[in-house]
Formats: sequence, C-alpha cells, structure tokens
Amino acid sequence: MSRKFISGILAASIAISALSAVPARANERDAARVVAGLTALFILGKAIENGRRDKATVTRHPGPSRAEILRRQREQERARARARERDRQHGHGAWRDHDHHARKTQPRRHIR
Repeated sequence: MSRKFISGILAASIAISALSAVPARANERDAARVVAGLTALFILGKAIENGRRDKATVTRHPGPSRAEILRRQREQERARARARERDRQHGHGAWRDHDHHARKTQPRRHIR
C-alpha cells in the first residue's frame, strides 16, 4: 500500500511542477533575502552547537573482564610459587633460631 501511495504522490508532484514551470528570475532583493536566510541559519546552528557544548561529557571506564581478573590471579600465584621455591632453595623458610643475635652459650655444667 505504501508503494502505491508514494508513487501516486510522486506522479502528482511531477504533473504539477510541469504545469507551473516558470523561468526563475532573481533580482537583488531576492539575493539579499537568500543571504539573510543563510546567515540566520548559520547563527542558529552556532547557537545550538554552543548549547550542546556546555553539557558535561561522561566517560565510563569499564572494569577488568573476568578473563583479565583470572589472568592477574594466575600471575600472582605463579610469582608466589617462584618466591616460595627460591626461599626453599636458599634455606629460607626452614626452622631458624628466632633469637639469632643472642650469644649462644652452654650451661656451666657442660663447660669444664
């Protein structure tokens, strides 16, 4: 239905435009009106643009994705495992005397 309607409107507009075709003539007055109209449109466009410029721009930064969170957790766990292995290899983490600065002495009964 819309195709028939549009084609009917198009046919009517072509028929009317063919009947009322008069050569266009423009004088200085018409040219001044066109320039004034274009100037008014330009001024309105700039006013609208400036009005939109005053609005605050909202920028959203989405958080890390689930895959990114899991990747970071794996990296942290690997770093902890490397540190544990390094400490184990160098004797850290084994039992140590917590008072290592104190002088170790034998009780008098063991000294001759």
